[in-house]
Amino acid sequence: LNPRPQLVSFVLFAIVLLAWLRTIHDHRSRWWLVPLFWLWACSHGLWAFGLFTSAVLLLSLLLDPGLRPSRRDAAQLTSVWLACVVAVAITPLGPSLLLTPFQVANNAAALAEEWMPTPVNNVFSIASLGMVVATAVLWLTTRRRPRLWEASSLLLALVLTLAMWRLVPLGSILTVPLLADALQPVVGRTRERWTRLERRGVIVAWAAALGLAALVSAGPAGASAQQFPGDVRAVDAALGRLPAKTVVLDDFPISGWLLWRHPD
Repeated sequence: LNPRPQLVSFVLFAIVLLAWLRTIHDHRSRWWLVPLFWLWACSHGLWAFGLFTSAVLLLSLLLDPGLRPSRRDAAQLTSVWLACVVAVAITPLGPSLLLTPFQVANNAAALAEEWMPTPVNNVFSIASLGMVVATAVLWLTTRRRPRLWEASSLLLALVLTLAMWRLVPLGSILTVPLLADALQPVVGRTRERWTRLERRGVIVAWAAALGLAALVSAGPAGASAQQFPGDVRAVDAALGRLPAKTVVLDDFPISGWLLWRHPD
């Protein structure tokens, strides 16, 4: 959860998931997903799993006899998904971006631990897998028959969690609403509405957090961050004299600067 572009993916994945969960219930076409996917594709590569999850939920909706939308609504919802694919293809990188998730995964899997299958002996995978198991157990104990989209979502969450270390957050985000819904009959209470005091409390907390961030940014820490990675003029000049395609070993914190300043 350090400040990396993948945080954008985690936030946007949750937003896309919420949009399609609402679509399952009201069959409305949420066209604002199209510019959102364009922005996502310009920010980080996990947009591919947002498209894939959207496709799974859309297909589950179309195949469920109890929730199946009309032909007109089905055509519009499918058009929304296809338009999201087109949005990814018309970023500044062009249609070739559609193939990069597969290329990057093949190249990085042998080097980076987070691209490898998830180890199941750490607190993150245990938490995510624990939610998947708890949801399935609650479905069984309450004798609740999950809808097709619920079953497919839980299976997808399991696959995401186990397939790759960096996908554990996506698996967790996908499982949380399923677990919350499965817990509701056990709790035996109706959903409570937000009170005016609670809303004001959230607004005050956000305002305080933004104020604190502004103060820190205006102080010495902010000035230091703006100058990062510091005085690298000598290193910059030395790298500029190297032939193209020269292999260099860099310190991880300045890898972003290195890719920006010396991409070749």
